Amino acid sequence: MTELAAPAADRAGVSLEQFLAETNDRALELINGEWRAKVPTNALHNRIVMKLLFAIYQYLLNTRLGEIAAEATFILPERDAPDWVRGSRTPDLLFFAAERIARYLAIFPDWQGKPYAIVPDLVVEVVSPNDSADQVTEKVDLYLADGVREIWVVYPAAGTIMIYAPDSETVRLLRRDSVLDDSEVLPGFQLSLHDLFSEVTVS
Repeated sequence: MTELAAPAADRAGVSLEQFLAETNDRALELINGEWRAKVPTNALHNRIVMKLLFAIYQYLLNTRLGEIAAEATFILPERDAPDWVRGSRTPDLLFFAAERIARYLAIFPDWQGKPYAIVPDLVVEVVSPNDSADQVTEKVDLYLADGVREIWVVYPAAGTIMIYAPDSETVRLLRRDSVLDDSEVLPGFQLSLHDLFSEVTVS
């Protein structure tokens, strides 16, 4: 027997058309059927994001292993209703492996005019002072449930990074004197946390 799709009124989400209208001029995420505003970030947060973006971008120029994006939104369509959005996320950085993103772009030639409808392989969240521990945990749990392969949670004030993966029972903690390496998603990538968290010197 073919399983019938749930009526639109019972879905925890919105139509793609409504999603695009709601997010046209506002930074919003759709989480468990609830609209949540993205809180503006501070200068330190932005500096860390840009350092990570530049380091990963340089790595990808040499390896051609995929594509990196900053502050980009990805949506979670319903399997039986591709134009129905059941959730959305906007991490600070998101990475797509080369084969997956190439296949996605080929299948969806109109990809330019809407958010990514593909789950990233890696997301990076830089924690701001106004992010509570519960909010960070919720984000990590959502990404793992979405199917993200690796999650970096960066704490600028503490100078640490927590690395999560769905197939690992332990969380990897990197401190300021460590090197960010051994990534399953970005093999061979290396970044000194001392360099990441150091102040920029202007001569």
